[in-house]
Amino acid sequence: MYRMQKVEVKSYMKMVDLIEGNPSLLLFMQHFNIDLRISELTVSQLCKQYEISETLFISVANLYNGFKNKQRINPNKRDTLKLLKINYLDTIIYVGKNNKQNDLITHKLSSRNDYWFHVENAPGSHVLVKSNNPSDEIISFAAMLAAKFSTLKDNGKVSVNYTQVRNLKKIPGKPGHMVILNTYKSLTISIDDALIDNVFIANKLK
Repeated sequence: MYRMQKVEVKSYMKMVDLIEGNPSLLLFMQHFNIDLRISELTVSQLCKQYEISETLFISVANLYNGFKNKQRINPNKRDTLKLLKINYLDTIIYVGKNNKQNDLITHKLSSRNDYWFHVENAPGSHVLVKSNNPSDEIISFAAMLAAKFSTLKDNGKVSVNYTQVRNLKKIPGKPGHMVILNTYKSLTISIDDALIDNVFIANKLK
């Protein structure tokens, strides 16, 4: 009879060795939409390739291995510190500056009733409003940020889609920053650089 080995996951370990000791980790890899053929990679290499927070990955893997977490699972602190965090009208707004941060904002820092913004049909930042009932002024400003931090920033007017996080869906087999919007609203916005600059100054941001 096969006997499962209880091994605490470390960043230097190969996934193939961990799976051999505990086949339930195969289900864990499927949870993250990870190709099982790359199991020769170490945990650290795998996380870099799939742009997954290594801290989160190891914590959840250890749960599958039967280890209780010694501390609450949090996104990587270094990733969080690099995020653009803005306080506007007593509401927190996050802006992702790359794919990894977009994934972090959309899937780890959000609540299902928060509001999410992205330019329509073009690359750009994910913008998250930490509110389930933002005012029209906050919606306009968040849409402005989505337009500002996109490839359409030099256009006179920019169309921005927005919805609650609960209406987002991950695309199977694709990185976490790529999502489908089930239902959403659109807003055409002009970028007010003076307003953004003033808010950034108030937040002591560059």
